[in-house]
Amino acid sequence: MNKRIRNRLLIVLGVTLLSVWRVAAFPGVVPSIAHVKENIRLGLDLKGGTHLVLQVVTDDAIRAETDQAIETIRQVLVRENIIFRQLTRTQNNEFKVVGVDPAKDADFRRILNERLTEWDLVSTLGDVPNTYTLRLKPAQGQAFREQSVDQAINTIRNRIDQLGVGEVVIQKHGGPGENEVLVQLPGMDDPARVKGIMQSTALLELKLVDSGPFPSPAAAAQNYGGVIPANLEVLPSVERDLPSSSEGSSYVVQRVASISGRDLKGAYPSRDENGRPAVSFNLSADGAQRFGRVTEENIGKMLAIVLDGRIQSSPRINGRITDSGIITGGTAGFAPQAAQDLALVLRSGALPASIKYLQEQVVGPSLGADSVRAESPDSFGRHGVLRCDLNATRNCGRDFDHRCRHRLECADL
Repeated sequence: MNKRIRNRLLIVLGVTLLSVWRVAAFPGVVPSIAHVKENIRLGLDLKGGTHLVLQVVTDDAIRAETDQAIETIRQVLVRENIIFRQLTRTQNNEFKVVGVDPAKDADFRRILNERLTEWDLVSTLGDVPNTYTLRLKPAQGQAFREQSVDQAINTIRNRIDQLGVGEVVIQKHGGPGENEVLVQLPGMDDPARVKGIMQSTALLELKLVDSGPFPSPAAAAQNYGGVIPANLEVLPSVERDLPSSSEGSSYVVQRVASISGRDLKGAYPSRDENGRPAVSFNLSADGAQRFGRVTEENIGKMLAIVLDGRIQSSPRINGRITDSGIITGGTAGFAPQAAQDLALVLRSGALPASIKYLQEQVVGPSLGADSVRAESPDSFGRHGVLRCDLNATRNCGRDFDHRCRHRLECADL
């Protein structure tokens, strides 16, 4: 045998054996059926599984941007000693600054031009003089909506990847403006846990408590003359040993969070003071700096730890706190699996907006089986494949080089 051909055959044989070992044995050394199943991952059509279509509620993302703008302008006005009566969100993409000091009108407009470039000043009229209405620019609003869908896809992918699910498909779905996401989970006939993890907004917020606890939202409103101020909101609590009615206990807290999930650096399962499963978290450098300032300025007040709109705990601030905290699991504590899942979703990042399920379908592997049967030899004639006859000339020798002439006769059936 020619030396060149022998070397090529040895290389091909080596690559083939390595490929077989990679499929049958990796990450171990000895081949096994278990390794083959682990390394060969089938898609939804061959393995079956769950097909989901989700929709990102992008209004949530716009509302969060509006709240962030309100908090930004509030801090600047306070820092520059510009008196105002009220800051309130009037729509998802609109807010008002009521009763700005007329003597500081020029300074206020300068701040708007410098700090809120993504917002349009649409009105200076109102029941109170010097009331300014600002609205998010349409182009910027659309950009925020698209970003929220992209971020939701990345967050869902991070969460599913940490669960070790197989060849998952996560991609945009539907037409422009529909904000839909397609998720395919091969091999999952009962995806309840994965659905819960995907759908959990896992929005962590730390909000200063203004008053409470109250046995009901009505009792909370009564404490303010029947109307909760625009800069405050009533949130339900799942804490233990609180006065409550059939509606549960409630607190009145600042509407805008001092710290949010965007400031998280990490989260991990832990234990509360009673030994129950809990979740501890760490903050980023910027978040820790702001958290330290907030806690230092509000010693003696309570701080609500809010997860997805429900107060998990409300410890009292006894001193300056910087970079860490703990989330307890309400009256009964977290189940161990729930604590692990919450730490997982917090680590992978909060969803920028809530999601809702538009379509759910459990798909069997029959689709893949049908495809394989459709490619059987009996069906070749139906698909118009080519029949080719290869006739090699005689006396080509052993080298099979360019001197060998072949005639290829192909007929379309």
